[in-house]
Amino acid sequence: MINKLPVIVSDSCGTKCYIQHGINGYIFKNKNSDDLEEKIKLIIDDKNRLVEMGMKSYKIAKTNHSLQVYSKRMKEIID
Repeated sequence: MINKLPVIVSDSCGTKCYIQHGINGYIFKNKNSDDLEEKIKLIIDDKNRLVEMGMKSYKIAKTNHSLQVYSKRMKEIID
């Protein structure tokens, strides 16, 4: 995400919570190669969408998962 790329993850992956389906990437059904293939095609068939989704990934990562955000949340937990 921080590399400005859309993300494809399985629905059984713990990192799926970082993906807004259709916004910054896609979530495919675990052990379903047809669904994975469909999601890959969705991204590579539209270069403009690929760039747009990548930028959204970057914004989400920077806004929600930066070191500063992590530090602030950890401090809130400790205090």
